[in-house]
Amino acid sequence: MLTIIAVLPLVGCSSDEPEVQSLEADDNNEGRYTDGTLFYSLTADGQSAQVVRYGNVSPDSTVIIPSKVRIKGKTYEVTRIYNAAFYDCFSLTAIEIPGSVKEIYGGAFNKCARLKSITLPAAITRIAENVFQDCSQLEEVHILGPIDTIAHKAFYNCKSLKSFTVPSSSPSISIQGAAFYYCSSLSAFHVTSPIKEIGGYAFKGCASLESFTFPEGSDLSVLGEGCFWSCSSLISINIPASVKTIEDDAFFNCPSIKTVEIPDDSKLEAVGGYAFDGCASLTSITFTHPLTSLGINVFANCKNIESVVIPASSTIEYIPMGTFYFCFALKAFEIPDAVKGIDEKAFQSCSIESLTLPENLEYIGMYNDCNSLKTIHSKATTPPTIDFNSFKNLKAIYVPASSLDVYKSKWWIWADIIYPEE
Repeated sequence: MLTIIAVLPLVGCSSDEPEVQSLEADDNNEGRYTDGTLFYSLTADGQSAQVVRYGNVSPDSTVIIPSKVRIKGKTYEVTRIYNAAFYDCFSLTAIEIPGSVKEIYGGAFNKCARLKSITLPAAITRIAENVFQDCSQLEEVHILGPIDTIAHKAFYNCKSLKSFTVPSSSPSISIQGAAFYYCSSLSAFHVTSPIKEIGGYAFKGCASLESFTFPEGSDLSVLGEGCFWSCSSLISINIPASVKTIEDDAFFNCPSIKTVEIPDDSKLEAVGGYAFDGCASLTSITFTHPLTSLGINVFANCKNIESVVIPASSTIEYIPMGTFYFCFALKAFEIPDAVKGIDEKAFQSCSIESLTLPENLEYIGMYNDCNSLKTIHSKATTPPTIDFNSFKNLKAIYVPASSLDVYKSKWWIWADIIYPEE
């Protein structure tokens, strides 16, 4: 028997798809539309909608951005939160961003001082510049998809942010200048993806950050200026083999840092001024690649450093001013062969007992008060210019036999303790 089944419409059943809200035109701004809480406009190509400004945000409420809106009878997907859309929105404490949003522009949540948590949709691959700057109560950021960039000042002065995790699905990550500047509560930064950039002042003032590990495969060539300045709890750091330059102040005033790991296949050749100044817990560091440049006060105030190894084949021509200033525990240092000058205060207050001067050395600057220095071995055939007040407790100076008389003449104050090198 043939059975016929009639399909009848179901009355009263609703779809899971939320109703798309129609927006009203904003009488004060042509091309802008509102749902009473937020203002929207069409994107430049006219294919989707974007949140451009907050309106009536009730205190302590959760702002929910819809995935779709209807403008003049046509439905548009909401794909973007525009520049400074929620700038200085003091009432904003929580927000839900739909998965349709693919871009959040710079400064979008800047100065949302009461925002405590946010979840970024999976389509967001770039955390834009200044986007959460001065969100002083922001504690948690949940990222649902891979990201490739944390842009300039993205989390600047987010002083309540305690931890941050880069999704493991991220192929690589760039951390641009001042991205986490003065995130003083940030104690953990989790990243397993290769890092390809650390910009200037990226983590400056992250006083609670205890460790930072560059994952295997990180291929950045520069550690930016002041990138870990005043990370006062930082204990250890590994320098990727790809890094060629550590810029000025990179680890300035990191008093807890004990270990700086530089691999045998390192390409590091330039270290900027004050790079390790004030690393009072650092006891040793070994550079494995010849250096071409060394800035002033690189290790100043590293009061517990005992050993600094720079390859003899390095082409640096000067030991700059204040290089080992107040390195009280430094007892030995091999000056690279290419060095022509030792600038003022380079070795002030060190505990070096014996020093070998390279063949090309031309001068030793003022205020190199190494009162522990007892012996000098000079390879230079021409006596370097020297400040006689620099070395007050010398017991013996050994010089090339062919230059004995000229040394006794030029360094007359020590004539009685100048001997030919055997």
